[in-house]
Amino acid sequence: GEQSIKANAGDVVIYSSNYLHKVNQVTSGTRYVAVTWAQSMVKDSAKREVLYELSQARDSLLDTKDNSDKHIDITSSQVSNVYANLLRRWSDL
Repeated sequence: GEQSIKANAGDVVIYSSNYLHKVNQVTSGTRYVAVTWAQSMVKDSAKREVLYELSQARDSLLDTKDNSDKHIDITSSQVSNVYANLLRRWSDL
């Protein structure tokens, strides 16, 4: 859907390059712009979403773990290994 963003001085707007956008005319003051591009190692957005959700699950395990709970240590290690393996398999470097 359409969104309107009114940023404050010093704010940054980051968006995927597949989105159409427009920039309104400056009516007072000066607009300074820095344009740059970033490329994901994983081109497929569905695969990136899987990696993101997996990393969130791993972080949740690590945030809630009891230091004496070996099961959570093993599980978080397994999740980390799966994440790393998927990232290697899906990366386009």
